[in-house]
Amino acid sequence: FPEALYNVVSDPFNSCGAMWNQNGTAFRYRDEHQLLVELQAQGIKARKDASISKNLNDFRFQRHSDGRRRKQDDDAEDCWTVFSHSVFRRGNIDGVREMRRK
Repeated sequence: FPEALYNVVSDPFNSCGAMWNQNGTAFRYRDEHQLLVELQAQGIKARKDASISKNLNDFRFQRHSDGRRRKQDDDAEDCWTVFSHSVFRRGNIDGVREMRRK
């Protein structure tokens, strides 16, 4: 899961709006369902949007904001869901490959 997520977040042409923050220490996305579709294309067998949250929790990612709780008409900057992990960093694919479930 972490390596597939890394690949999606690192792809500037992904369809879910996932991207790294400016310093590469966290990632954000807008559309959980599209993130699931992107992860499935990477070989992840998850079938429900909730599987993303479960996997992120299982790998000890920390949630910093939750765009799902925002109204559709809120300011666009507030509609992001943001996560981080001490190892999940832009440019650290070797560390990401070492990540294990809790």
